Amino acid sequence: TGKMALERSEHEDKDIPFPFSWVLGEVETQGELKVMESAFHHELEHMLDDVPVEDWDDHARDFSKYMMIIPNSRLVELYNNEVDTLEKIGNLTPAHASEIKQKYYGFARRYGKSSRSEDRASIIEGLYGDAVSLARRVPNDPVLERKINFMKDVYFKKSRGVISYGYWGKVLAGEDRRAIGDFQRAYAQSLAELPLAEFKEQINKSGNITLTDEEALTWQEDLRLGQ
Repeated sequence: TGKMALERSEHEDKDIPFPFSWVLGEVETQGELKVMESAFHHELEHMLDDVPVEDWDDHARDFSKYMMIIPNSRLVELYNNEVDTLEKIGNLTPAHASEIKQKYYGFARRYGKSSRSEDRASIIEGLYGDAVSLARRVPNDPVLERKINFMKDVYFKKSRGVISYGYWGKVLAGEDRRAIGDFQRAYAQSLAELPLAEFKEQINKSGNITLTDEEALTWQEDLRLGQ
């Protein structure tokens, strides 16, 4: 077919029907293509990931206010190593710790409970591979919604305003990915060519970010370099 799939082999996880190390293969169905795409974006997020721990814990997880005391109602939001620590010091019984690990409220997938980086990568994987299911969970999972919005803001900044909420709306709607890509390239070019004041206004409108003149010039230069 000329199409190639990337499979991953990193961790045993019953939630995913494929392994994680990069292996070359053939894409036979749209389902396999979707798996390849979501796997690619999962690993790409790892390569791009530079979110500080404090920012993630304070703004995405909203844990800063609790410091050393975590309410029982929020134990399900902890990563597995954090649950292990509580079990080790005697704050959780082995049975309770195991029960908490099986729940994934606040996470795109159970695998996201492995670490902060896997949490973020699993969210991006879900946005590309199963956006409809994530969207259905959000009304009943404000923690997951907060994390998703945090990651959308991260991608907005990294893409210099190209990957906006409008972009994610197109992905969620299932629009043709090639058409989305063509539109995004044209949009990036138009952003790069805008007068500075108009560029700042557009960024503020689409991402609710106020850039200084120096920051805006840097963003536009990055956009021009990417063309």
